Amino acid sequence: MPGDIIKFRHARFPDAITGPEHTAIIIATRSKGRILIAEQNLNDIKRVTEREMAPTDMISGELMFYRPL
Repeated sequence: MPGDIIKFRHARFPDAITGPEHTAIIIATRSKGRILIAEQNLNDIKRVTEREMAPTDMISGELMFYRPL
């Protein structure tokens, strides 16, 4: 859901690889299980960027989802 936090641990995707710890915020949900996230410091980009992704596209690593109360 929008506002949820995703923690990535050594996550590898077809278009990105995170470090040992990476955090993103879900901005919106899309069709077919895709989500729009806001993140920074991915692929050597030091500003906040938006990226659409599907958690099921993960090749390796770990994802943890947190919902604010």
